[in-house]
Amino acid sequence: YEQLEVFERFCELSGVAPRIAYAAVTVADELVMNAIYHAPVLEDGACKYGDRPRNEAVSLEFSERVEFRYACDDTRLVLAVTDRFGTLNWDIIQQSLVRCLRGEVNPLDSPGQGAGLGLYSVFSNVSQLIVNIVPGERTEALVLWDITASYKEMLSVPTAINVFTTR
Repeated sequence: YEQLEVFERFCELSGVAPRIAYAAVTVADELVMNAIYHAPVLEDGACKYGDRPRNEAVSLEFSERVEFRYACDDTRLVLAVTDRFGTLNWDIIQQSLVRCLRGEVNPLDSPGQGAGLGLYSVFSNVSQLIVNIVPGERTEALVLWDITASYKEMLSVPTAINVFTTR
């Protein structure tokens, strides 16, 4: 959580509006937690840490480390979170978003992983979502915010989503 605090301070020092900064920190938390708790898989494909509560610390192996990067200029705030597993795919992204957009997901019915609520939360709070996937090797989630607009104005424009997968 220390890195999220540093990111929050970065947003503040970069002049990002407080509501957009709050959304950015929330999205960063979701992406980092997914990269830590859901991306690492065992040889049989089972999620290595997925059954652990997110408030339980996990000691990642060096090969499981997560990259957390961000930058800002006068018009955009950009955040990138990369894992070294490449387990996310277009079908998972699409199914998660469709279930949430249709209102088919109730957080009370899906207290564990897999409901897609986190991905939907990310999608709902950014200007653009870009996912770069190298299957079995890495997943990079890039999110962008237009910081020239208010949070309300930003949300009035549909979120762009791009998913790129190498074969």
